Amino acid sequence: MKRLGIMQTPMIVHEVPIFMFIPKSMPLRRIRKRSETFREWGITSLMIEVEGRRLPEELTGLDGSLEIVGKTNDESIFPNLLDPPLTGIAIQPEKVESLLEHRNRILTRDMGVFLTHEERGMENADALIERFSNALVQLRDTGLTKLSCCLFHEDITRLFALCRALAGRCGVRSVVGLTPRRDTQKMLYETALQVGCLFVEDLAEAVLVPAPAGFRGAKRLTEITRETLGILGRYPRAFSLISCPTCGRCQMDIPRMAGRVHRLLRTIESRYRSEGVHLERAGGITVAVMGCNVNGPGEARGADIGIAGGKRGTGTIFREGEPVATLSGNKLFDEFEHLLQELVETRLKSKAASVPAR
Repeated sequence: MKRLGIMQTPMIVHEVPIFMFIPKSMPLRRIRKRSETFREWGITSLMIEVEGRRLPEELTGLDGSLEIVGKTNDESIFPNLLDPPLTGIAIQPEKVESLLEHRNRILTRDMGVFLTHEERGMENADALIERFSNALVQLRDTGLTKLSCCLFHEDITRLFALCRALAGRCGVRSVVGLTPRRDTQKMLYETALQVGCLFVEDLAEAVLVPAPAGFRGAKRLTEITRETLGILGRYPRAFSLISCPTCGRCQMDIPRMAGRVHRLLRTIESRYRSEGVHLERAGGITVAVMGCNVNGPGEARGADIGIAGGKRGTGTIFREGEPVATLSGNKLFDEFEHLLQELVETRLKSKAASVPAR
């Protein structure tokens, strides 16, 4: 039976790949120091500009769980990019013929091929689509199937037009490059809109996050991306928080309580993540904050756990629509935190028990 937010058996949602772009100006020793941190953020792959680097020596020490794509415009170094640990190669469409000289090695290693572009303007959009289309036909005709187009543009409307044109003409979904902003609020709005619309329309298959000097922008872009994809059901989430829109029966300050619960959820998730435990992989937990204990628990019976407001400052904690405790003040929140933690541990043990022993 389907429940609100998740299934009776935790729904499996596969991670959308999130790439981080590493420019050739950035020393790989900086990446090695942070590679485990990047994976904790949700980064699954690195797209590294390889000109001037010693490969594969400089890649030694990177987190082995990160896939590595080498990006280059220099066809003379293609052979160096077809050995482990690289799992893909990113080139401009004009370099396809040179790449196909190494077709057998690409097929043997089941490597991905990413077509990229350098133009940031849209004056030659039709020509760009033509180049991508011709290159994709060449690659497909030789039996290569793991193909993607990597697109970016600061104008979101024009980026959508590019993605739609490629999807319609070539039948491919794009790896979409995001743009960091100094204005955090603007970055939030633009990224959520960009990621949300492209994945709702099924025009994108992955996201590319640039790595500016301080990495802070990359981390924030990744957080926004994961949260947006999670809302769309395209990325696993540790927690989903729902709340009622309030009505005349509301007996709780919903914004205040929801904010307090949200901070608790973030704290719990961060604590486990710092220990290498990704709660989202154990199945999502849905948490509800409802305004009254008359209809609240029943209306949110699809939630795993929640709080509903009661009379004279009390509140009711409920599990799957059934009340389990009615308390007031800090006792209410303390007991809620305790029961939530208990639920998390139960979910983790259940997940561990379902994993076959090696």
